[in-house]
Amino acid sequence: MTDLVRHDLPPLPRGFTVRHATRDDLPQIAAVAAADENAVLGEVITTQADLAADWEYANWLPERDTWVILAPEGEVHGYGWCHTPNAQTDPDGTFWAWPDENAEAVDRHLLSRILERAAAIAAHEHERDAPTIGIWAAQGDEMRRRLFSAAGFARTRVFYLMAIATADLPDPPLWPAGIELRPFRRPDDERAFHAAVEESFAGQFRWFYEPFEEWRGRVFSHPSLDLELWAIARDGDEIAGVVKGQPEGDLGHVDMLAVRKPWRGRGLGLALLVHAFHLLQAHGFATITLGVDAENPTGALDLYERAGMSVRHRFDFYEKPLTRRD
Repeated sequence: MTDLVRHDLPPLPRGFTVRHATRDDLPQIAAVAAADENAVLGEVITTQADLAADWEYANWLPERDTWVILAPEGEVHGYGWCHTPNAQTDPDGTFWAWPDENAEAVDRHLLSRILERAAAIAAHEHERDAPTIGIWAAQGDEMRRRLFSAAGFARTRVFYLMAIATADLPDPPLWPAGIELRPFRRPDDERAFHAAVEESFAGQFRWFYEPFEEWRGRVFSHPSLDLELWAIARDGDEIAGVVKGQPEGDLGHVDMLAVRKPWRGRGLGLALLVHAFHLLQAHGFATITLGVDAENPTGALDLYERAGMSVRHRFDFYEKPLTRRD
């Protein structure tokens, strides 16, 4: 593919080049992400399956939205992307770099690529007023914190990766009266599961509506899909809540937990969560994780702490306003 090095962007280290990513790059990209996360977090939380799943979002064009930085010998040394699935959703971006003496230069270049793409989205592809670009950094990653601050970002949110050892799981749950738990059945439950998730998360921080067909195509193509880790709680003919587990390398992960508003405050969320714990334990995982917005208005953080989870990692979310061209 064409080398994209330009003199109007922060320079790359001598001999380094940049181009758009391809699927063939994913194994090397995963190795870079693993090295970056090991250096910052002490463990890997982003798998190759996670990286591949990003590419299934609607409107994802790797020849526009992704970049790999190549070292002189040709190996991938950095990876970044900037994307929005539709014209009503603010763009997000992220990047990883091999943790060596070239990392800061690679970070600066990838952040500039992300900002340039975000500006194009705001100017030509976005329909909402006052869009922002969002990006993540682990708390304690001082180099990126300084980089984001210098680029005009402000920290707007804190997220936690929570964890629990399966040796410490609470007892299996007691279900609220009238609730029936059963496994997810495909294709019969697809639309109802999707609708329950969208209803439960509507209006939450940077949540966007994903049409059913787009959701189905993305979720059921995930390389780590395991439908035995999905469950539905029903109250008669109504879905009251859903939960979805997922392997994340050596970790079991609760990828989705949703309780519809009429059934909140009755212990259903805790019951679904603990049920997911035991499903993942039965699949051999010693540690289970999930991600949560520390300011989630539904009280999710308190729920996870009551279930015995604790904070494993903290992440800052940064946003920068973008200028729309009317």
